[in-house]
Amino acid sequence: MSGDTVIAGSKLVILGTVGGTVGTPSCNDYPITSDCIPSDAISHSVGALHFGPDGKLYISTGDGASFDYADPLSLRAQNLDSLAGKVLRINPDGTAPADNPFFTGDANANRSKIWAYGVRNMFRFNFKPGTNQIF
Repeated sequence: MSGDTVIAGSKLVILGTVGGTVGTPSCNDYPITSDCIPSDAISHSVGALHFGPDGKLYISTGDGASFDYADPLSLRAQNLDSLAGKVLRINPDGTAPADNPFFTGDANANRSKIWAYGVRNMFRFNFKPGTNQIF
């Protein structure tokens, strides 16, 4: 920023750098370990972003699957290499903090960025005042 004006060309994507296009619309078109946030249905997509009391950025992602039938894509929420169906915790530069529960030693690995998994459609969350626990 320069005052209240965005500096042209200053955009920096820190999560979800791989994305679908008209030609390749799904994260299924990329390896599961790609930095891709699935959204293959009209719901169950990204929910909330909050900086936590620890200064880390917390992101809730849905499974990117359909809500109106038993969509097999919902199983991505159980896969630690996918960013779908998770609460992610990252540093402001997009890397994973070394104290995340699934940290592999690679601060850029999807698995390293996961704080919690198996959440099908976590569309909102907050931090409980006084305890700083996620709820």
